[in-house]
Amino acid sequence: MEQEREQRLEPPEVRSFNGDDPIQILSLFRQTMSRMNEQLLHLTTKDGSESVTSELEQIEEYQERVETYLLEECFGRLASYEWRTNNVVLEHLPSDIRFVPTSEGVTISDIPLWMIGHRSRKKLPPMYHRDRPMIRKIPMWQALVGHLKASYLQSVLQENNMLPDRPSDYAHMVFHFHTGHFQVRDLDHYEVAPIVNACVSNGLFASDHPSRLSLTMIWNKVTGEPRFDVHVRYVACAAPLPLDLGMLLGLDLQKSSKSKGEIQR
Repeated sequence: MEQEREQRLEPPEVRSFNGDDPIQILSLFRQTMSRMNEQLLHLTTKDGSESVTSELEQIEEYQERVETYLLEECFGRLASYEWRTNNVVLEHLPSDIRFVPTSEGVTISDIPLWMIGHRSRKKLPPMYHRDRPMIRKIPMWQALVGHLKASYLQSVLQENNMLPDRPSDYAHMVFHFHTGHFQVRDLDHYEVAPIVNACVSNGLFASDHPSRLSLTMIWNKVTGEPRFDVHVRYVACAAPLPLDLGMLLGLDLQKSSKSKGEIQR
């Protein structure tokens, strides 16, 4: 028993990390908190102590809020700015984002909700962005959509390419939220204009003028991580759109080809 207790209380291995990399710090923070929660549960149940389940649940809730806040604050650290080429270069890309072209349009799915949160558009003073003064939300989304599109084109044969030869003259965009009821805020807390701008800049459709583009926002209640999808659907003209969202989206993800963007090192 004593030997088992000594093994259980053995300190975790020391992990080195780059103190300037907030993404890595958050990853290690998440792993450490997870190990701590497991240790607390094991200790309280093993020793017959009073259950601390409610306290652990509260810790997890605060942990999630801290992670979300830090991710929003370090939004600009997802990329770097190259002075010589005047380009934004992605350094980190959320691993679950998918770029799915079909004959009806393009879907960018599983985008973390914090990427359109209100704090992610805050302009920080130069002292916090000395090596990346141009990293703002618009160039970030232009770089991200461009990277996903380029990764897709590299992954498929020319004859299997589902992207149109020229941008569609008319389009409809659906912003599809997947969150719990208390995980989503009023729409004034979110900003979708940079995503629209990035889609136009990367040739997914021709113009964001109101005569050529229409928008819809829908919400589904889920219990998993809060996320959202962007559906771009090509339409023939600016005529009134049907209210049947299933027909509007026209999704058949099992038959469509998928592309997952990977950062090339």
